[in-house]
Amino acid sequence: MSATETTARVPPSVRTSPRSRSIWLWQLSLAAVIVILTLAIVVLAPEQIAAPTTAAGIALILVFTVMALILPWDRIGRATIAVLPLADILAIGLIAYGDDLRFGYLSVFPLAWLASHFRSAGSSSRSGSSRRSSWRMP
Repeated sequence: MSATETTARVPPSVRTSPRSRSIWLWQLSLAAVIVILTLAIVVLAPEQIAAPTTAAGIALILVFTVMALILPWDRIGRATIAVLPLADILAIGLIAYGDDLRFGYLSVFPLAWLASHFRSAGSSSRSGSSRRSSWRMP
């Protein structure tokens, strides 16, 4: 057998786009943190899990994670992708609502995702005028 015959070939349907991998990594990172924090809540403050907003927020993050793994992101428009991190922010808001544990900081994950995915959307042209500031420090 030659070297080309022994290497495993991945069918085209299994290959993923860089966009899909990026979405998976961001969403799975958030889901992993949510799972770890949920386990910590169960151990340290079990009454908090019984709060309807906390349970709903955790469930939504897990549902969004499954959706992120299932959806064909390379066939979805770039702007539509922003719906998932915005929905994550909403779910994090539910977790943090009426909570003494302050989980609002978890919004950093979807915000960083939006910033990295749409980093060129808000930038100005690359001309010389965009590099100079129009105001001066006193």
